[in-house]
Amino acid sequence: MAPRIIAGQVADINEDAGQWLIVDMGFSSTKRSCGVGNDAGEPYVVTFSGLVTLATQEVQRADSRPLNLLLEAPLSVAFQQNGNPTRRICDTYDGQHRDWYVNAGATTLIAASYLLRALHACQIQRDVRLFEGFVSFGRHQGRTRNNAERIAAHRADVLALRNAVWYGANAQIFDPGELVQHPNRIESAFHFLDEDLIPPVIRINPAP
Repeated sequence: MAPRIIAGQVADINEDAGQWLIVDMGFSSTKRSCGVGNDAGEPYVVTFSGLVTLATQEVQRADSRPLNLLLEAPLSVAFQQNGNPTRRICDTYDGQHRDWYVNAGATTLIAASYLLRALHACQIQRDVRLFEGFVSFGRHQGRTRNNAERIAAHRADVLALRNAVWYGANAQIFDPGELVQHPNRIESAFHFLDEDLIPPVIRINPAP
């Protein structure tokens, strides 16, 4: 079977499941807004166009291992019976709400869609397994005052997600079947890939 973009599985969330590319998504016309981390080394920050170039090179690189692409952005969407958007279970923590369809959730969903469209259009050389990261309730979030603080926050979010994959640190994992309650429905945000592509969510909870 030809390499393809598929949903990762909960059982694949570990450091030995292939190569990892962890991205704290951003979408800016001028700033380095995307944090990026690999299996080792310090995370760094690139522009959105730089991220597309980097990710395209990774999926086109011949490698026997799958590429586990962990994006800090909504990769699934939920709707009520009447067709209006509604929050997923993972969008709520300790009485706080960070809904996928408003504010930063909506922005990063758009960014992720354009990244995945670019990957879908190129000749990928190995399977790409998608995972959703969610750091909105973590200790690294909040408004920052200057560019250095924003860059530090992107790097910190990448590290938090990598530690969640490696060690389960302050993480809660949601299987796709746990993301909504009946009668709401959950679906892929990217039907151009696969209607059933709903990855698990790795949410970083505040440190105790």
